[in-house]
Amino acid sequence: TPKEALEEAILSLPDAVTTLFAGQTQEDKDDALRAILAQYYENQPKRKAQVEAKVNKVTSEMKRLLEEPGPDLDNTVSVQFKAWSALVMASKRANTTKKMKIHRLNFFVEFLGKSSDARKIDENRWESFFVWLAGKGFEDSHKARIQIDAKNFVKYLFEKRILDNLPRNLGNKSLAFGHAVKKIKVVPVADVRKFFKASTGQTRLHVLLGLNCGMTSQDISDLQQTQVDWTLGTITRKRSKTAIHEDVPVVCYKLWPETFDLLKKYRSDKDTVLVTKTGKPWIQSSYDG
Repeated sequence: TPKEALEEAILSLPDAVTTLFAGQTQEDKDDALRAILAQYYENQPKRKAQVEAKVNKVTSEMKRLLEEPGPDLDNTVSVQFKAWSALVMASKRANTTKKMKIHRLNFFVEFLGKSSDARKIDENRWESFFVWLAGKGFEDSHKARIQIDAKNFVKYLFEKRILDNLPRNLGNKSLAFGHAVKKIKVVPVADVRKFFKASTGQTRLHVLLGLNCGMTSQDISDLQQTQVDWTLGTITRKRSKTAIHEDVPVVCYKLWPETFDLLKKYRSDKDTVLVTKTGKPWIQSSYDG
């Protein structure tokens, strides 16, 4: 602009500006003014050229962006993660198992970036993920489970032809976390008796099912009417955690008298034997995809 051109002329000729305002003679002041104006007129085409150059640069960049193909949203990590999660939730695994798998895969998604291109998962990305995960303050056994779910996700992308090739170092043992064998913590019998004595209502039944049949909270929540022999007092089923596997044995548990009495007392009129006071399963599964 003219104002900017004048400012540049004044800044570039400080001596002329001084003479213009403090010169000894009018002739000196006139010469200083002519020098400033000459610089001013010289700056105007320069400024115009700079503006034109900027406009051309912006125009060129906009044209490039318009012509360049945009990201394929179907192949983003976020979209593929949602598809994989929906598949997991539709499986026959226990609800807690399914939700934990989705929770663990979130770490891989966080590392990759939700908006990143899933097709660009390669050897370098897999190695970088190992280093990134190694820096987390988790136990190695937890890191190993996270890595297994991430590996299965990569294989899932390959099966869907999102990935043309699997990373060659996907099975590299030097990029894997070991499972530490932990000593099993045994609850003292005195503590079990104390807890059992304090339990009441359906909680007492849950404790008995855990002691009598080795049931977890998921097993108790999943227990079906068809799995109970209400005449013989037995429960015949696979554990919820491993029910999906064909080679897992079906076990018949003989119920202790008190266990059977409480089971009959709290038996619901639904397919699921035990429910809460509001008629809902003890463990409820929800996935916000």
